[in-house]
Amino acid sequence: MNKKFSTLMACAFMASAFSLGAQTHALTAQGEIPYRTQAVLSEQFDACLTGVKAINPDYYYQLQVNANGSVVTEDQNDLVPAKVLVQVRDYATGNLTLKVMDIDKAPLTGSLWRIEVKDNGLRGKEFVFVNRETGYTINYDCADAFEPTTVSTTINVDANQTTIIKDDNNRWEWYSDDEQPDIFGPKKVYSYVHEGDKVMGLIAKTDGDVVAVKVKKSLLNDEMTNINFLTLTVRTAGAKVLTAKDINSMIDAEGSWQNRTSNNEAVFNAFGLIGTKAAITNEDLVTGAYLAQEVAAVYPAYAAWDMVQPASGKFFGYNILLNKKTTDKYLMVATDETHESIQNPSLHGGLKVIDAKLARVNEEACDALLARYIWKATYYATNDSLVLEPLNASVITTALKQAGKKWNQTKLADATADEYYNTINAGSTTGNNVDLNGEFAKKAEKIPVALTAMNATNGIDSRTVITVGQPQNAVTSGHDVKTANGIAIVAAENHANQPYCYPYANMNVKVNFNNTYLPILNRTTQATGIYYLQLSTTKTNSSLDEKRLNGSYLVADYAGHYRYDVWEAEQNFAHMPATQWVVEQLGCPEGGNRWVKITNREFASQAFMGQLYTAGKNAEGKELVYIINHNYQGLRGHNNVATLATNNALNCADTLIFAAVENPTIGYLNIADDVLRENKYAFNLIEKDFSNQFLSANDVIENLRLSTTATNFEFFRVAAPAFGYKVGGGTIGEKYLYKVKVSDANKIDNDHVWVAYDNNHKFVIASEKDINAGKDGLKWATFAFKENSENEGVDCFTLVHHELVPVEGDSKVTVYQPVGVLSKELQTAHTKAIDLCQREYDVFDIIPDARPLYMNMRGDAVVGDKYASYINNEENCMKFTHTKTAGNLFERSLLAEGLLNYLDIETLSDAGSRKNAALYVDEVAAAVDSRMPQYMFVIRPDSAVAYTWCSQHGINSTCEHSAPYKGYVAGEFLVNLNDSIHASINKLTDASKFHSDNYTRLAFVEAIHQGDFLYVLKAPYTIASISAADPATEKMYVVPTYLAADQEGIVYDKIALDGAHNNVAFAIRYVGDTEEDGIMLESYDVAMAEADKSEAGIGSFTGAWVTLNGTGVPVLGKFHNENGNHDTDDTVGGNSTAVKDFSQVINQAAVFAPNATEGPATDTEEVEVATIKVISGNGSVTVIGAEGKTVTISNVLGQTIANTVVTSNEATISTPAGVVFVAVEGEAAVKAIVK
Repeated sequence: MNKKFSTLMACAFMASAFSLGAQTHALTAQGEIPYRTQAVLSEQFDACLTGVKAINPDYYYQLQVNANGSVVTEDQNDLVPAKVLVQVRDYATGNLTLKVMDIDKAPLTGSLWRIEVKDNGLRGKEFVFVNRETGYTINYDCADAFEPTTVSTTINVDANQTTIIKDDNNRWEWYSDDEQPDIFGPKKVYSYVHEGDKVMGLIAKTDGDVVAVKVKKSLLNDEMTNINFLTLTVRTAGAKVLTAKDINSMIDAEGSWQNRTSNNEAVFNAFGLIGTKAAITNEDLVTGAYLAQEVAAVYPAYAAWDMVQPASGKFFGYNILLNKKTTDKYLMVATDETHESIQNPSLHGGLKVIDAKLARVNEEACDALLARYIWKATYYATNDSLVLEPLNASVITTALKQAGKKWNQTKLADATADEYYNTINAGSTTGNNVDLNGEFAKKAEKIPVALTAMNATNGIDSRTVITVGQPQNAVTSGHDVKTANGIAIVAAENHANQPYCYPYANMNVKVNFNNTYLPILNRTTQATGIYYLQLSTTKTNSSLDEKRLNGSYLVADYAGHYRYDVWEAEQNFAHMPATQWVVEQLGCPEGGNRWVKITNREFASQAFMGQLYTAGKNAEGKELVYIINHNYQGLRGHNNVATLATNNALNCADTLIFAAVENPTIGYLNIADDVLRENKYAFNLIEKDFSNQFLSANDVIENLRLSTTATNFEFFRVAAPAFGYKVGGGTIGEKYLYKVKVSDANKIDNDHVWVAYDNNHKFVIASEKDINAGKDGLKWATFAFKENSENEGVDCFTLVHHELVPVEGDSKVTVYQPVGVLSKELQTAHTKAIDLCQREYDVFDIIPDARPLYMNMRGDAVVGDKYASYINNEENCMKFTHTKTAGNLFERSLLAEGLLNYLDIETLSDAGSRKNAALYVDEVAAAVDSRMPQYMFVIRPDSAVAYTWCSQHGINSTCEHSAPYKGYVAGEFLVNLNDSIHASINKLTDASKFHSDNYTRLAFVEAIHQGDFLYVLKAPYTIASISAADPATEKMYVVPTYLAADQEGIVYDKIALDGAHNNVAFAIRYVGDTEEDGIMLESYDVAMAEADKSEAGIGSFTGAWVTLNGTGVPVLGKFHNENGNHDTDDTVGGNSTAVKDFSQVINQAAVFAPNATEGPATDTEEVEVATIKVISGNGSVTVIGAEGKTVTISNVLGQTIANTVVTSNEATISTPAGVVFVAVEGEAAVKAIVK
């Protein structure tokens, strides 16, 4: 048996061993591709027949490789042995390649090529070579071609992989035309690579495998003699005498693989060529299947007959009996039955060819009667013609026939082998052939006697029938060609006026096998994109761990194992990347049915790389796709255990449908850190029989269980490994991994209670300290929230537990890997981890509960928008009331004592005073709608819209020199004095003045908020001193030159308002989940070892807040480790901060109640000047305690508005609205704002 055929069948048997189910769409019941056998080998060229002068697009030629010499003058020695180009298939992978093979070892159909000729305009002819066996062309992906750096006539490609036939370049330059007077000779074949600057040709390796090679055109001479590209010569295939096996496979036709055993058979077609070509019907030859048999299989003595021996037997090749299947009859040349009427004896040469029972005259190796059943079958592959020659077709004379004699009554029945009427013998009337019809049968030797066609005379040439006879006008002996299986007799060139060397013509019939050589396999491709892969099958298997149903989907389970599963109604596969497959076309983008690579989108595991094939479309119009590479034998079942990596692949026994994925998502719940800090979460189990069940935690060292009472949890991201695969390579994103904390009782306390994992594979509640210590085997529970289903349009998730495991090959490096999935125990309602290979898991709706850490005055989940109208509104201001003392924060001016206007708080002694605690709220634009909105608190604010200024004409002039400037808010801004202590705001030289009992104080300083900066004025500059009036309105505006960049450090210090913690912007931090729980005013702390600020994290338990010291003075509270476990952030995520010797902490921060007030912060109703008080009112200023003293009131321009001697203890002086300066005799002037 042919080695290649043996390999094929071994591969087929292997396929049946792993097949998972018959796919009627494209594959056999064993999951095997129905390849043809290719057991019929090619025959040697014959010098008389092989030359070609015109290429017929309907013929199949052989391509001789690197023929020697001039073809026109060549002799047989130039053709034996010849090498031909063959398209071969690797039966393991299904890949097609080219191979240069000795002609007598080459499979016949694989060596035959139909040549299509294309006109390419000025470039001339281009040729497309279509292989008869596969139906595919010589076609290479230019990206696969080897490109040497230099060219030579000895380029060695042995080290290169054989180039695979794909779909890109299939048009080749070869001959200048497809017809010429002389026989075509050897010519190099090459292709222009997409009309570019490179040429591709073929070079054979030592073993004959062909490599595509591309080089720059500029490196080649005109005839390409400087490179060893293969030359090809078009040849007519040599005559092939067939064996019984060759016939039964119908020259390796469709079905030959399936029929290689019990179903071997041959079915013939016959066409009459008398006039118009027409099929011959109703003849035994074409009305049923035959089984070819070797004669010796029926008559063993025939094998030893000297006449049929290969070395010397002149009848070598006459060795076929054709048994009509299901009968005991064999095809023979009838002895007496003819197509003509007995009344026309002169035309009785039309012996019938019929099926009849075997008969013989004697028991010799062969006799004249048995010889009428014996045939030689010669196949001419180029024009697909089969010549059937009987060993004996003798016919009695006209006279004997008229006398009523039968053949067996004549001497013809006793004829010896040399007297048989056949191709080899001359037709003579001597010896026993005296009864031979000489008029019909007389001929020279080696003129064929074979099946021919004639018109039956019944009905006056009414139909074409099969008979035996000689070629018309054949007078010259043929040319005998000794082939492997017999002697073929072919016509010499130009015999019977045939222009080219072909088999004998003028037989008026063409016989061939009733089969076609359509491509067995039809290639296809898929566009680059993301797809679902659905199974198309008629054999189903719905096991516990897999559902192989028609229409089921190829997916990866939680461990990454491939399996088939169904799309349940509550699922959305678009949100599940494990169900999605990234298809990428490979190679040259100009190719047709390009190779593809298929990768799982979640696990980045490659399922396939190679060629796809189509089986057409199903009833719904969806294309059915399959693969033929037997290296892909995946999906062999899982049984809930880890499977070999080789099983993670497509299966070559499956037929698939590709369906594009619309709007694919990442598939995991990834929540940004800032969102996490602003929310807590509950887990609601989604299961019909477990309604209103939540994950619940009652106490530390308690099982995490399901209960009707929901526990709120907080998530802390500890890792975000990249995962998945996207088109073009790379990952699809990050998969956030969380540790889950039982939500703290409030937003200040840190209870350090988390979800852990114990030795029993159960999830429990434990303290952070115990988990870190590994007490009783506790480990951190670390989850990814993987989307698995939907509930009424809401995405639901499984909790996939991860652990740190060593990287293979490097135990020192660990990475998070999934190890189990949280699931309920039915009996206890406890939760545990189950393995990753299940088909179903518990899913949860993860319900967020907004829990903002900071107040957003524009509106948030705690206060709504009740304070929205108090932002940058001089008429609507805020005040902050201490929840324990009921005192309000306010400004206490100690300027007269050489100090600052400090932030103070009302005490009992202030209860009867007329203090106004209103604070103007100035929003920090950079922090708007951030996690931590920030605000500045201002007294005596003065806001100005955008204005212009000219150095010559002043404020809001209309001259051409005027330049525009941004609006601003000016006033006295609340700051913490951290920076002052370190001389950043150095109004005083004594830094201790910024302390109260060594605590950092807060104070109001003059500053201007413009854009994203606060300009804090330095002594001796004041807002009044750097301002000028608009002449038209007398409104005061800051002169822009004072805020110029070159004045920084002289007139002002500039503080960036960028949303980060700083000493001028405050965040309003919630204590609990309601406004009634109170708020804290959060600032920032300067690290003692650093000169500049140290930003505490947003929502951190470290930082700085307004608090009251032991004497009740508002000061800046910082790190402290008393009265609560607030020493650090949690250790999760590496945010550990060791406590050493801090003195204050968030727990000591003062808690305030925010309140709205209508009193404007611009009205300082009570200003103390030593023991004298100045109170501004509506259109007046009241001075108390200045009896007998002169009071002078001036405007901001220094103009005197009033100058009078006060004659009573309380005097009211009329004053225009606006900012005024009140000077009492003997006291420093103070500023007041009059309504």
